[in-house]
Amino acid sequence: MVSVRDRVGALLPFLAVFEEEGITLTKIESRMLTSRAREVLFYIDLRGHVSDSRLRRALERLEGTTKVLRVLGSYPAQG
Repeated sequence: MVSVRDRVGALLPFLAVFEEEGITLTKIESRMLTSRAREVLFYIDLRGHVSDSRLRRALERLEGTTKVLRVLGSYPAQG
């Protein structure tokens, strides 16, 4: 889950980190925060586990670049 200011292109630098680390995003859902003017909350599903080095690196790179960055769950791949 990530929160960014509501402005053109605000999510692009965030998403670019996943591309650079070779992480596939499978779903992005947005919600406007009514309690905070002009702020959007994104729920992002991706392929990877927090123990994967690429995902750990991506999360480290993103720390401090957004208003909110929170991992809500991480599940190992089946099979």
